[in-house]
Amino acid sequence: MKKPKGKELILKLAQTADVVIENFTSGTVEAWGIGYSQVSKINPKVIYASLSTYGQSGPLRFFPGWDLLAQGASGVLSITGYPETENISRCPIFLAIFSRGILPPC
Repeated sequence: MKKPKGKELILKLAQTADVVIENFTSGTVEAWGIGYSQVSKINPKVIYASLSTYGQSGPLRFFPGWDLLAQGASGVLSITGYPETENISRCPIFLAIFSRGILPPC
């Protein structure tokens, strides 16, 4: 995506896409020239979802993350595992990646 050919391909796909989803840290795809401001110019009807682990604003927005970190930061890990022990267990699927901000119990 950092290379011109990759950027060209992504923008070409975005021309006819209904939805574009990315999960890089805040500002990354904009810096690469494939963020919402660029995509919405070529496809004004696109639904653009930016699902970074720690959001697009706030003090942690530039920190990268992955599913397990999102589960911990959201508090979902506090409701998984076995109540009679201090053992936790993460949700068996990449729940946080797919549901940013709406983390139901596993």
